[in-house]
Amino acid sequence: MLKLGSVLEATPAYRAAVARQQAKEDARLHPEKITVFSTYQSIKKMVDQKLAVDHLKKSDCERERLHLWLLNAEYNSEKPIGAAIVEFNARKHNLTVDDIKGDSRFRNIIAARYDAIVDLHHKRPELSLPEMGRIMGGRDHTTILHALRKRGIAYKPRHQTFDPDQARTLYASGMTNEEVALAMDYAVETVRRATSPLAQGRSA
Repeated sequence: MLKLGSVLEATPAYRAAVARQQAKEDARLHPEKITVFSTYQSIKKMVDQKLAVDHLKKSDCERERLHLWLLNAEYNSEKPIGAAIVEFNARKHNLTVDDIKGDSRFRNIIAARYDAIVDLHHKRPELSLPEMGRIMGGRDHTTILHALRKRGIAYKPRHQTFDPDQARTLYASGMTNEEVALAMDYAVETVRRATSPLAQGRSA
């Protein structure tokens, strides 16, 4: 099984060998093609659909294996969404997402929380401090700035504009406003304002 974190830690040759072995295993166990969805909300939906197609009673271990496979794929994609980054870091520290987003002040949880914030900053540099704070459980932007400074990172604000055309395209593909907001890392109300004309047509 491709363990969490091994994609980042292994050498290129080892990664290639693991990928070949993973492909053989997936082809043997799951002959139908697995599609990696671009939104993290779809991970659980993907797993449930796959188990239904197989018509087999899968163990919790098998469900977890599929979940980790999809989580790795999303985390290592070109533009992973915030929820996947947070869960990846939580699992790397043997914690839960609730631990990361909670208010615990235990040293190991604080370290994991800071890792997730730094990871968010590096993998999604276009996100503002308030947006990162929302992904991290509704934290204030000053908390995010403090975490970055504690890790020696000088935050420089980046210009970012909301793309309503992208929101409408995702909404037209069948996604809900909540799924679009999660995929674009924007507030649901911002997305809803952009998709309201399409929503009227969908309900008609």
